[in-house]
Amino acid sequence: EKFDQITKTKTVQTLMENLQVPQVESYVDHLIAIFLDPTNQGKDNLEVSTMTSRRLWVVDQLCLLVRNTKVPRSDRWLCAVTRFLGLYSFFKPLKMDAGLSVTMAKPAVSPPLQAQIQARFSGVLADLIHHDLSHKDDAPHSSAEPRGKTPQRLWFYDSLKYIRDLETHKKVAAPTFEKPDDLEPNVKGAWALLDAIREKLANPKQIDTEVTQQLAAFQLLLLFAILQAYIEPDEAGQLLSDIEQCYHRLFKDPASKKGKKRKAEDAADGDAADADGPHPVEVLVDVILSILAKQPTLNRAVGEFVFRAFTGKLTAGAINLLFEILSVNTGVAGAEDLFENEDEDEEDGSETGAHSPPNGANTAHANGRHDTNGVDDDDKEGSEDDDEDDKDDDDSDASDVPDEFRQKVKEALGRLAVDSAGEDGEADDGDGNSSDESEFLDDEQMADFDDKLAEIFRERKRLKSNDKDATAQTQHLQLRVIDLLDIFARRHPSSPHLVAIAAAALPLAVATWPGSFEHASDAHAVAAAAPPEEGDAPPDDAPDAAMRLLRDAIALARKAPAAAVATLCARVAVFAARAVVAAAPHDSAAAAPTAKKSRKQQPEAAAAAEPGSSPSAAALAAVAHEYQAALDEFVGNRRARVQASLFAELAARLPAAALELATPGLRRVAAAGAAAKAHRVEAVFEMAVQAVQGLSPAEATAAAEGSVAAGVAGALAEALGAVVAPPSPPPQAQQGGKAGSGGGVGAARARKLLKTAAGAFRRLAKILGPDQLRAAVDTKVVTAAFARMRADPGLLNQPGARRLAAEVEALLVSGPPSTVPVGGGGRAQKK
Repeated sequence: EKFDQITKTKTVQTLMENLQVPQVESYVDHLIAIFLDPTNQGKDNLEVSTMTSRRLWVVDQLCLLVRNTKVPRSDRWLCAVTRFLGLYSFFKPLKMDAGLSVTMAKPAVSPPLQAQIQARFSGVLADLIHHDLSHKDDAPHSSAEPRGKTPQRLWFYDSLKYIRDLETHKKVAAPTFEKPDDLEPNVKGAWALLDAIREKLANPKQIDTEVTQQLAAFQLLLLFAILQAYIEPDEAGQLLSDIEQCYHRLFKDPASKKGKKRKAEDAADGDAADADGPHPVEVLVDVILSILAKQPTLNRAVGEFVFRAFTGKLTAGAINLLFEILSVNTGVAGAEDLFENEDEDEEDGSETGAHSPPNGANTAHANGRHDTNGVDDDDKEGSEDDDEDDKDDDDSDASDVPDEFRQKVKEALGRLAVDSAGEDGEADDGDGNSSDESEFLDDEQMADFDDKLAEIFRERKRLKSNDKDATAQTQHLQLRVIDLLDIFARRHPSSPHLVAIAAAALPLAVATWPGSFEHASDAHAVAAAAPPEEGDAPPDDAPDAAMRLLRDAIALARKAPAAAVATLCARVAVFAARAVVAAAPHDSAAAAPTAKKSRKQQPEAAAAAEPGSSPSAAALAAVAHEYQAALDEFVGNRRARVQASLFAELAARLPAAALELATPGLRRVAAAGAAAKAHRVEAVFEMAVQAVQGLSPAEATAAAEGSVAAGVAGALAEALGAVVAPPSPPPQAQQGGKAGSGGGVGAARARKLLKTAAGAFRRLAKILGPDQLRAAVDTKVVTAAFARMRADPGLLNQPGARRLAAEVEALLVSGPPSTVPVGGGGRAQKK
């Protein structure tokens, strides 16, 4: 039964994937037979624990079959699995009924096992959340729903319909759940609304794609809420009510409206908040958060599916709800704010009779209800200070002990729990001792006292465990919020809200490393790949907000605890830098003069001659200035924690800003010389080359017309000579040691730096022209540096080093040699 588990292989799993559909159906029947009769008709004398373990193994195997998408599927065996799990999750079979797929398990399933089956049933529904029945001839269907009436029959819908049918046959299967009488009207209303939505989905040609996705999301949301009526009936009523209200406010009946006027009014109804409450999308986001606050996989699948359908309708208030979750302290105090103060907020809301605006309200996320009272900033700061003080004094201040725990201690100690005033009115003597002479315990009393002490310690441990659970629950919800922000960033990579999203998510991702930063990494990578489009209207404070985010990201990158965190900070920083540049007005690039050479000989010059626009020079300089301190620390401080990824991401995503940074960075390398770490010098060279080679034609034209390209050329030549062939060799080079070859960075790395610089100079020669390139460098310094290179045998013995040195010297001093073209380096170009 547990071959794969014992052998730590996937033998049985591989066999299942190679079966045919009839064989899978036979295997499913075999597993169900084992569950129904684990003792094999009494032949196996099994204990209760062994039977329970065998039945749970059967359920796990059925779930693995559903989860493994490589196993050939059919409606018949999938229906058998879902109905079997639905039956034993919520009912106790009383008699067999083939029409209702009711089987009898002997002995009966215990309540603990039924709870485990229920949890696995939710997991199966999560695996089948996007799958529907195939409508083949063998597809099962409910008697209450004739075949062909709807275009889509989700397995989720079919499973709940089956459970609903079993409710009406109580003589066949007795429900094991307790559903309040006042919940039934809500459930009936949800089924009626569900049928109305499915009727609209039956005619997809009459509605657009976005509305179709939103209706499908509400269909899934209603199915989930109906399922909660069987799992958590106390919370299901409010959830069903909130979903129904959201639906009616988002999809109002347009029967009395016609033409364009109807569409305009519908749009106004959907985008504006009603006078008696928050925007319906904000209520929907609050419902999604209440779902994601719970751990099951189904909750996450449903919440993300619904959120994905409504990302295009999110308002600023809805996004603020997500920010509020991220801003909550992950400790016990934060958990109390999210999950334990809801009753007080609801009572206050019942007195006011209306919801407060979304910007002034804190959202309650444990059961889908909404807080109604905002908290002033001063109160928030005061409460946070109090929480921190309480946390610091938790171990020393006896007043922090909960009253419940204190009472249990008194009950356990009995008459020994004497307070300062004495117990039962007994007076203390002058020495503080009780006048009761029988203050010692005999052996029997001492044994009882030990038991009481053990009970006290167990209670204390339980309270600490509850605190840890509350903290974990808060962090779990925050991670799910980061997932939602990830979805939003992927679907709307040019949204003006992404700067605020990154600013809220980055501190949490870094603070909770290594648990959650990966969730935010992909979202910021997507955002960094696509700058805000011209058609988007960023907020008025977009440049300032982006600049603040840039500074924060660079500050976090300078003290990142690991390379992965540094990479995340680098991505967020370059995203913020692109937002700063995008918010600034672009400079117009005039057409460059046409050269006499053909377009084939100078394709880049011809492309650059086309008019276009380049980023604002002031914005690029401002971005480079923010990176400058980190780059100085990276080169000058050998113990700095700054990673090369901070500058590599900038060169890859925003080469124009990296070009602004290259000149001071290379001059910093030239000043440091051999004192800088070799791999950091190489990183600065690569940043400069990548920035030069990544320029667009318009950016190249702007760099040529200004002094940026010329400055980079001069700084690169100076840094190359200072690092590869310094005027004063390092001590190891003066001693003739092998380590001194290549100016202290090593002959192999010196050859690599020479190759990197050669690529940059080729590109600069095309941007500036050969004459302007030679004018940008100090010819005497360059000539002396290359003379020292030719005198370094270790460097010249490196493969290709002699040719690279000759090529760079020719570009900077005497023009391109006849044997090695400017763009050369390949074997086919040699003669």
